[in-house]
Amino acid sequence: MSSAGSRHAPTAGFTLLELLVVLAIIGLVLAIVPANLVRGTGAQALKADARQLAGALHYARTWAISRNDRIVLVIDRQTREMTVDGRPIGRLNATTGIAVGSSAGNWQIGAPIAVEFLPDGGSSGGDIMLSYQRLQYRLSVNWLTGAVATYRE
Repeated sequence: MSSAGSRHAPTAGFTLLELLVVLAIIGLVLAIVPANLVRGTGAQALKADARQLAGALHYARTWAISRNDRIVLVIDRQTREMTVDGRPIGRLNATTGIAVGSSAGNWQIGAPIAVEFLPDGGSSGGDIMLSYQRLQYRLSVNWLTGAVATYRE
């Protein structure tokens, strides 16, 4: 038998080690990139803040009804922290602008924002405006029902 017939030709393909390295790199990229995209763009952070604030307002209203007590949601504009009855429940993004609407239609900037919810579901009412550059979300709290509505403006 000739030596040419017993030789094995190299097979094309990847080794297991090469495949594991590629999968590890893909996993790393999928773990890092989406988190940076959400934090990186102010428009997406604004949308997330609007959802978070709407959820916090719903939570405070539900808690007031279930405890049969007055509950206050406060947003500290300096720290951007949201508290319900003194307990921290979240923090708004640093790129999000915050203003509160008065009954006269003026927007106030600076002081902490407080929305009080009553045991019957009602509230102190008002509008909270969240903004980033030209994008704005207005969250309206109905004084009679305490219902929260979100509008993109």
